[in-house]
Amino acid sequence: MSGVRSSSPGGELSTPHSEEIWPGTQSRRNPARGVEAAVVTRAKAPLLWYTLFVDPLPGPITLTSEVQGAWRKALDYIADAGNMEA
Repeated sequence: MSGVRSSSPGGELSTPHSEEIWPGTQSRRNPARGVEAAVVTRAKAPLLWYTLFVDPLPGPITLTSEVQGAWRKALDYIADAGNMEA
């Protein structure tokens, strides 16, 4: 035994697990909490807009740079609003 206690009720897994949201489709819940969850929420809209209206099938390098840009803008917005320290 590792000596680490689980906060989950007995019989439940303490790590995020896949759920079936549609027959044959697995999904993982986003385990982000606190500031990270706020940044993810703030960055989601510009990323959806980009993939819907600018480039629906970006390459991996383009998508990575867009994600980094959206993340950075979300961090700047939250820091400017006084909700966190940069």
